[in-house]
Amino acid sequence: MKKFILTLALVCSATMGFASSAVDSAEVKKVFAKVGPQGVTYDFNAGETKIAQLTQDIENYKAKMSQSADNYKAQMNQSSENYKAKMTQSQETSKANLAKEQDAIKGKIAQLNQEIENCKAQLNQVNEKYKNQMAQEQDNYKNKMAQEQDNYKNKMAQEQDNYKAKIDGARQAIETLRNEMKAAKDAIVKAGKVTLMK
Repeated sequence: MKKFILTLALVCSATMGFASSAVDSAEVKKVFAKVGPQGVTYDFNAGETKIAQLTQDIENYKAKMSQSADNYKAQMNQSSENYKAKMTQSQETSKANLAKEQDAIKGKIAQLNQEIENCKAQLNQVNEKYKNQMAQEQDNYKNKMAQEQDNYKNKMAQEQDNYKAKIDGARQAIETLRNEMKAAKDAIVKAGKVTLMK
């Protein structure tokens, strides 16, 4: 009688334990307690078998949990590696595109620098061209001016010589005229004994 009471107490304790879990205690109780016309019949071996089955289920669930965790960890690791590879590839692609665009811009800068140098060379050529042209024009004008100056000097000297010759001719005429007048006067005075006014 004590054994049955103890067993019944254990059953009640187990039933209360099942009741505290998410499992329906009434369903669990049916595993080892059968209600019939003569009352309740307990099959503790069925209960122990069920416990062993549930214990095995727990181990199986733990193994599946561990396997599931390992699978998800592996997937997360693989996902991480995939995204790391994608990030690396993206960075390499971006670096390559950056280098390409930088080279293109550097090429344009070099081209513009070359054009600047060409323009500087053209500017120097234009400066030299007009410097030479201005110098040539200045020399031409200086030569023309010197030639005209010489022409005017020659004309002035020629006219000066002409006027000097005319002056000398006039002086000679005056001298000759005076001599002739003096000779005529002397002849008249000598011939007529007439005194003439000097």
